[in-house]
Amino acid sequence: MNEPDYSDPIFEIQYALKRNYEEARRIRRMVLEQVEAGRSQREIGRRLGVGNSTLTHWIKTARAERDGSPERRNTDHLPSSRTT
Repeated sequence: MNEPDYSDPIFEIQYALKRNYEEARRIRRMVLEQVEAGRSQREIGRRLGVGNSTLTHWIKTARAERDGSPERRNTDHLPSSRTT
């Protein structure tokens, strides 16, 4: 088995996921940094064992956190709270 490349940013993400740290924000931010550095979502997902839809969600959430805008939920299916 190959020795892990500890200098690889993806290794740090893998380690955090395996240790089950409650660092979801940090992990999402690291994934976003890798995407913005030019690494493909496909490669990140393959190496982390994470599906594309999960990565898309992490990246969207990390961008919203970074930009200071809370992630909006789709509330179209909820009843209106209008009073008459």
